[in-house]
Amino acid sequence: MFCDPSENFEISTFLIGLAVGWAVTPIASNLFGAHLVGGISSTVGGIQTIGLGISLLAYGPVGWVLGGIAIASGALSIAFGTAELQEYFSGNNWMKDKMGNGFYNGLMIGNSILSAAVSIGGVKYMQSIHGQRAYALQHFSKYKYGNSAGAHLDRPYYDSILAQKQIIKYGKAVRGNNGAITFYADGDWFMDLQHIISQSPRVVSGTWELTVINKLRIFGHFLLRP
Repeated sequence: MFCDPSENFEISTFLIGLAVGWAVTPIASNLFGAHLVGGISSTVGGIQTIGLGISLLAYGPVGWVLGGIAIASGALSIAFGTAELQEYFSGNNWMKDKMGNGFYNGLMIGNSILSAAVSIGGVKYMQSIHGQRAYALQHFSKYKYGNSAGAHLDRPYYDSILAQKQIIKYGKAVRGNNGAITFYADGDWFMDLQHIISQSPRVVSGTWELTVINKLRIFGHFLLRP
């Protein structure tokens, strides 16, 4: 699979592959038979769409919806593939025989359009800031500090899960190198419980910075900059 430097599927590669597939399929159909080529193409495409759908399930509620649609569409593509292959080898088509030629062809074309749309949209969403934010929130418990962990452990808030989640959820996101994303959010930190109870808390105010690298599931850095 072709990837960009952040190891995300490259949308331009996907689109090129899609265009090549649309161009090559008619030629191959003339050479080997439309039902054979169509059956193989639908089956392989269905498997790929299901794979993408499973990947999307890791990207929060939007990913769950897109992933569910992709999985359903991929399964239907595989069903069409088996029906086309059956027609090539035996002359029968278990789907067309039940639903009629017109409805069969219309449903197959509609599902092909749906599969392409959800695949393109799903890939774009996974690469987007919204998708990356959703991924980090869903897998938050699996993240660890990177090689510079020692510098973070000296900070009193280094293990504040609530603060980290809020920064990821509501902070402004800026992309960095190698797939890193830094989230910025204005906020405060109450230095200790004793002062909070005495109603004279020591408060540090500033801008929170939290860097995540989703492909490695690590925190690059976490600090409150006054």
